[in-house]
This record gives sequence, structure tokens and C-alpha cells, in this order.
Amino acid sequence: MIQNARMIIKRVGQSSRALFCASLLLALLIVSTLVTAKTDVVLVSDSSRTTAVLCVGSAPESILQKQGISVGPGDLVTAKSHAAGGLQKITIQRAFPVAVQAEGGETVVWTTASTVRSVLEAAGIPLGEEDVVAPARGELVEDGTVISISRVTYAEAQHTEEVPYGTQYEETSLLGPGRTQLQSEGQNGEKLVTTRTRLVDGTPEGEPQVVAEEITVEPVDEVVLKGKERAMVSTLRFGDVPIGDDGIPLSYSRVMKGAITTGYSVKPGQGTASGRKPVPGIVAVDPSKIPYGTRMYIVSSDGSFVYGYAVAGETGSAMKEGRVDFDLLYATYAQSCAHGKRALDVYFLD
Repeated sequence: MIQNARMIIKRVGQSSRALFCASLLLALLIVSTLVTAKTDVVLVSDSSRTTAVLCVGSAPESILQKQGISVGPGDLVTAKSHAAGGLQKITIQRAFPVAVQAEGGETVVWTTASTVRSVLEAAGIPLGEEDVVAPARGELVEDGTVISISRVTYAEAQHTEEVPYGTQYEETSLLGPGRTQLQSEGQNGEKLVTTRTRLVDGTPEGEPQVVAEEITVEPVDEVVLKGKERAMVSTLRFGDVPIGDDGIPLSYSRVMKGAITTGYSVKPGQGTASGRKPVPGIVAVDPSKIPYGTRMYIVSSDGSFVYGYAVAGETGSAMKEGRVDFDLLYATYAQSCAHGKRALDVYFLD
């Protein structure tokens, strides 16, 4: 249509009246063309400056290019449309530089983010849960903000430590009241200790913290005998035969006063003639006179020493030859020596 108007003007030549009519016709044709093309007025907001732009159905990028408005790395461009579908407003949010210092280096990030956390997320810079960040993760950022990140890691180490042994006291009437005697020596154990050290950018901070302990060698307590009157030596117990306040069984079949007794011990793994387990309380007898399995209670006449409940379960030449009546089993050789040779009262319980 515009081309046809131009041809009309050329034909009429210098006629002023014709020229006026042709110009009016050309203007009407231009307006008609713009209306037909759905011309829009778009607001372009760039930082604090807003400009109205007349455009015909262009994309935001094309509009900005025609207006000579450049968009840099990190700039954020958003477009808002009319309800009818045409462009209404283009907003440009300009990126600003933020320096991120981490692992001994510095990176400049151009961003439109508002907080430290969002800047780092947008830049793809990961954070550990315990990493130290300054300013804090939720703080606002601006042009020139410097974000420093101190990486927090942990280093584990292991070492061995000695586990000191303890002392167990066993009361016995074998010794006088208040006296003590070492029955068995103690032995220290060993444990594996795991520690964890906090590292900030690879530098240890604070003392290592113990996070685990594992006993690799169990300690063995020393055992000390402690003298006490009427403390029983035997580990055996007969619930059906209680002992009275006078230190004598409440029921028994007979008593052998002043029996000659000695003490003995056994080596690890050694058994007995009767097949019973060798524990304090097993006594050696002449089985032709006292059958294996016979139950007894052995005590000094004044009640100060108590061997206690006993069972005939072993024999020996001294008993068969009549030189000794009973040989009493002890936990250690030292205790058996301490017993020596004693005259004791033997109560038969069966």
C-alpha cells in the first residue's frame, strides 16, 4: 500500500494540492499498517532507569538489541506480559561482583543473588555442614562483598595405651586379722584409642578428642589376701547345712577333733582322683577310711580359722600312710605353704 502511494505522488508532479492529498494518504496508510501490526509500548527497566519503547511484536532480546542495551554475564532479564499476551515490561537486574576466598584462592562471581548462601549456590561452590563462612550464610551481599570460606575437616589417628590393673582383696582366716599376702600378681592390659582432630583449612584446631576405645589386652588384677577371723577358705557351699552363731554346723553326724591337716595346691589343668574339679574345698583323704564324696565342715577349735565346707575328692601317700589325716586344697602354692600343719576339727555332715 505504501508503494502505491509513492507512485501516485510521482505522477502528480509539482501539484501542491495533489501533493497534500498524497501525503495525507501516506500518513493514513502508515498508521493503518502500525495498527494492523499490533504495535506495543514496552517499559524497559534497567537498574534505576525506566524507558518506554515502541515496538511491534518483538522478543525481549531483540528489543534490547535494537535499543542498544547490552546484557552482561550474570545479568538477570525478566519479561512481564499483558493479560492479552503482549509485552508490558522488561526488567534488567544487573549483576555485581562478589569475591569468594577458599582453599587459598579467590574467585570473582558476578551475581544478582541477595545472600551469601544463594551466591555460593548459584556459583556452584559447595559448603560442608561445619565449614566456617564469613559473612554468615544468611547475610546480605552487595557490590564488593568478600566471602571467606574456611574448610572444616577431621583427621583420625590411633595409638595404644596401657590399661593399669586393679587390686582384688580376698578375705581369709588363713592370715591373722589385718595381715595381707599377695596371692597373684597383676598384669597391665592394653587398649587401642581412636582420636579425632578438627582441622580448619588443614590446620589442627584444639586438642584431639577421643572417639573410641577398644581393649585389646584385658588387664589382670592382682589378688591380695586379707586376714579376717572366720572368713571361709573353701569356695564350696552346702545350702542344706547352715552354720550356727558359734561357728559349728547346726547338724552333723560326727566330729573328729584335732585332726592333723596340711595344705596343697595343683598345677593348671591337673585333675583329681575322684574326677571332681580341683577347687578350694576339695580335700585329700584315705579313701579306704573316708569315701570320695563325703561332705565335711572344717574349722579350728577356737573358730578363728575356717576352712569351711569340704568334699573328699583326692588322696595321697601321707593320708594312706597315716602321717596326715587330711590335705586341704588351696588356690595357690603360697597359701598352701601358709597353712602349714594344723590341728583342726572336722565335722562330718552325712
